[in-house]
Parts: sequence; C-alpha cells; structure tokens
Amino acid sequence: MKPREVSPYKLNLFIQCSKRYYFEYLDPQLVPRKREIKKKRPELEMGNFVHDSLTLLFKKPVQERNWKTMTEILKDVWQGPRGKVGGFNSIKEERRYYQKALDLLKWFFKNENLNPSIFALPVSPPGKSFDDYKKIPFAEDLELGGKIDRIDITPEG
Repeated sequence: MKPREVSPYKLNLFIQCSKRYYFEYLDPQLVPRKREIKKKRPELEMGNFVHDSLTLLFKKPVQERNWKTMTEILKDVWQGPRGKVGGFNSIKEERRYYQKALDLLKWFFKNENLNPSIFALPVSPPGKSFDDYKKIPFAEDLELGGKIDRIDITPEG
C-alpha cells in the first residue's frame, strides 16, 4: 500500500473541516478531476508571488538585496494585471492583493535577516514551485510532504 502523505496545509485543512479534506484528497470521484476544476484563488496566487519573489531576491548577491530590487522582482513575477485568469475578480481586487504583497515584503525587510547563511533555496523558476515539493518517509505508512522555501545554516551548523 502506498503511504499516505501529510503536509502542514493538509493537517490544517483537516483540523478546520474534515469534510473538506475528504473532498479535496480522498473522494474517489473528485480527486482525479481536482486539477481540472480547481479554481485559482487570489490569496494563494499572492502567496506564490511573494514566495517566488523572496527566492529570487535571495539568489542575488547580498549587495543587491534592497527594497528597489525587491519591488522590481515582485513586478516581474506578478506580470499583471492577470484579472480573472489569475483568479482575481477585478483589477481593483488584484491591486489590493498586490499592495498586500508589498506590505508583506516590507515587513520581511524590516524584521528578517537579508544576509542569512543559506544552505538551500528552491531551484524551480517562478510559477513552478511545486517542482520543489519534497516527500520524506515519516512512518511505514506515512509521508511528510511540502515545499521548502529556504534552509539556513544555524550558528551551531
């Protein structure tokens, strides 16, 4: 039997609503068609753009990791306006999410180390982040899965 896979997202979804988890991952009729019918959602699109932007920022030399570079990267990654194709109901809504993305990145710049000792970053180009999805055996019939955004080396190694 193939091991069942869990991720932080899946565990959170199950805790919030076990029925939704069933339809999302277990329903024998819905699961095979899930990719065909799954609709893009603004908050997930924005999250992907923020993650991709930070990955690209950390691939740059330290001296280029500044706010101006960050805003240019986000603009390039976003490639907007995307409108309904990108999961946004309107240009106005998309602009709100773009501003939220900028606010998140501003917070990151104020509160996080822009020169960490990086061990690993995703290798996928923007928009292909699921190519970096990893599965780790956790128990005989269970795998832990997810995307790793960045692994840093701690002072202890």
